[in-house]
Amino acid sequence: MKSATSLTMLASEARRSSQISSSL
Repeated sequence: MKSATSLTMLASEARRSSQISSSL
């Protein structure tokens, strides 16, 4: 369960960073 939570956080962070880079 812990790994799943960290995976979700990683996915959301990656999505956010990709959005930022695309907006740049």
